[in-house]
Amino acid sequence: MDGERKGLLTSGDLARLTRNTVRTVRFYEERGLLVPSARSSGGHRLYTEDQVKLLEWISALRDAGIPLGTMSRIIELRRSDEDRHRVAREIRELLGRELAELQRRVEVIQTVQDELTASARLFAVCAACKSDGYDDECESCEARAKVLPKSGLGVLW
Repeated sequence: MDGERKGLLTSGDLARLTRNTVRTVRFYEERGLLVPSARSSGGHRLYTEDQVKLLEWISALRDAGIPLGTMSRIIELRRSDEDRHRVAREIRELLGRELAELQRRVEVIQTVQDELTASARLFAVCAACKSDGYDDECESCEARAKVLPKSGLGVLW
């Protein structure tokens, strides 16, 4: 680790440990999600292990599709000196909305996964088909009839 102070990490260290880029670290810093704990004598930003955990959390939420604004608000609330009960309620409400949206996306992903699986099976049958590929033969194909009624694949076929 390149930190000039014991236990502190540079932006590069933080990026490597969290599988991000230095540009991403700076982006989150510019948005106020990450705040360097100190600066080196050369002016380099230095971070703590807690900030590694925070950036891992931010990255996981980003990958799950949670909006940056929601993350920012939660971090802002956690850093605030406001009434902790009010803060807890607001964070709970934010998380509840995001959980509901995440569940909706999971359902959409499951539907798409099911359709892609069925479509892949159909194309495996098509790849092994002895037909010369004329539409009238494809129209009467039993494998195609089993997949297309429930799949959006018909728009491609």
